[in-house]
Amino acid sequence: MQETIILDLTVIFVVATIIACIVHYFKHPTIPGYIIAGIIIGPGLHYLTQIPYIQGLLGVTSGFSLITNRELILTFSEIGIAFLLFIVGLEIDIKKLRHVEIVSSLGGVLQFLILFPLGYYIAWLLGFSQLESIYIGIVVLFSSTMVILKTLSDKKQVDTLHGRIAIGILLIQDFLAIFALLILSNLGNVTLFGFIESVLKGFLLIGIFAIAGKYALPWAFKFIAKSQELLFIAATSVCFIYTFLFDLGGLSMAIGAFLGGLVLGNSPYNIEIIGRVKVLRDFFATLFFVSLGMQIIFTDIFGLLIPLIVLLLLVLVSKPFITLLIISLFGYKKHPSFLTSIGMGQVSEFSLIIIAQGLALGQINERIFSITIMLAVITIIITTYLVKYQHKIYKNIHPDLEIFELMTTRKQQMEYLPRNRKAEVLLFGCNRTGQDILQTLIKDGKEVLVVDYNPDTIKYFIDKKIPSIYGDMSDPIFLDTLKLKPPELIISTIEDEFASKLLLNHVKKVNKKSTIVVSATSIPEALSLYKDGADYVILNHYIGGEHVSKMLHSALKYKSRLPTLRHKHIKGLESRKNTFLKVKKRKEGIIKQL
Repeated sequence: MQETIILDLTVIFVVATIIACIVHYFKHPTIPGYIIAGIIIGPGLHYLTQIPYIQGLLGVTSGFSLITNRELILTFSEIGIAFLLFIVGLEIDIKKLRHVEIVSSLGGVLQFLILFPLGYYIAWLLGFSQLESIYIGIVVLFSSTMVILKTLSDKKQVDTLHGRIAIGILLIQDFLAIFALLILSNLGNVTLFGFIESVLKGFLLIGIFAIAGKYALPWAFKFIAKSQELLFIAATSVCFIYTFLFDLGGLSMAIGAFLGGLVLGNSPYNIEIIGRVKVLRDFFATLFFVSLGMQIIFTDIFGLLIPLIVLLLLVLVSKPFITLLIISLFGYKKHPSFLTSIGMGQVSEFSLIIIAQGLALGQINERIFSITIMLAVITIIITTYLVKYQHKIYKNIHPDLEIFELMTTRKQQMEYLPRNRKAEVLLFGCNRTGQDILQTLIKDGKEVLVVDYNPDTIKYFIDKKIPSIYGDMSDPIFLDTLKLKPPELIISTIEDEFASKLLLNHVKKVNKKSTIVVSATSIPEALSLYKDGADYVILNHYIGGEHVSKMLHSALKYKSRLPTLRHKHIKGLESRKNTFLKVKKRKEGIIKQL
């Protein structure tokens, strides 16, 4: 027994590692890779060993399987669901909902009211039963929190306007998904009394846990947090306690784990807990996604083809279109609306959890399960490429998006452009490097216009009466409609090769005499930008290393200068810290004003 468990885990993790390395090399998300690994281990090997030549070559019988203890693997995968949702709860900051409260709450609800009935009706037309159609309607509704957050983080767009809108909508979707889990877990005994009893029981447990999370847990964790080992054990215990009590109450274990994470997520120790628990999460989550692939059945592949194609069009085309429409109706321009919506065209990990629960409860069959898994793998991979080339796609289709610009019900006032002041320098991106450049230019008496896609930054400069405007350098329409006389110097601190080349091409057409300084992340990228006509390319790590080496050389040669340099550095850091705190205080209500 022990040997078979070790063998099963060895096979799963070796195959998952190989496939994960391949998908990572091609810069795909790892979740589809784990599912593909499960397909190879499960149905792939099963059907392969039905070929007589393969049977003779490998010396196996028909239907041979490497995994002998599937029930134990499925049990591990259920624990994986719990840890996955526990981490999701830990990472959710409820306070963030206030920053995008209108478009995220109302927009998320509108998306539900449109997409769920649409998915349900299409599934019903395809011949699925009422309960199966409900599941399909829920599956197509939710977008992947993990995939979208990863793409935003990789592209450094978490704090952009479209990044915040996307995160806000995802938070609403996560709460709706948990509510869907609660409802669907009790659909097997559909009676009005049973349903009301389950809801009341759920709210009672939530209320008890909320009180415990507000009063008891902070007191306990204040002592526990002194030891990193105790912190890990205590956090894991909270996850299992919440999971067990919800299961004992006849409710979903996944909901209990999520609420446990949510309670700890709003504690001062959530970052440390996430760092400690992530190892367990990754272990069990890998088993969960691999087990999903193992359970796919390809008995009627041609019968699945038409429903799969229809649902792919619904997720990849209709869902982004509906999201674009909703965001535009809330008054946002077509560029941030497009960037938000294009990343939403995939199936969520919550959908996989919900569909796995439905299969375990016997509410759906393997056919629906297989369609959902294939839908998730295909849409996640396609979305990765859509987000990667989002600026090029927008450049080609932006004329067709003008109708969404006309739908905006209110105009955004995110600019300060005094008529009597002519910009001598145009500064794109006022991050850490941009702040230093801005301070130097102002000291030199230059008239600077700041362009940034962080609403907090622009609001701060508007309050300071510094000429500024909200905009994205990668938006060709924004560059065309800027309607400013080309300044003598244009500086970009945004490390985006496509956006930098777009800026270079635009400026060349308007005024070839302007000096252009752009930024890059690598030497090949910098050389490519020089080739395209950049007057200078900022390489932060190169300049930073050069500056530090010169400073250390001077300090070693003249040791008396080091205290002066230290004092100057501390003063600069404190000034920047104060600026950051002022910007942070203005976060609430900014999106509302947009």
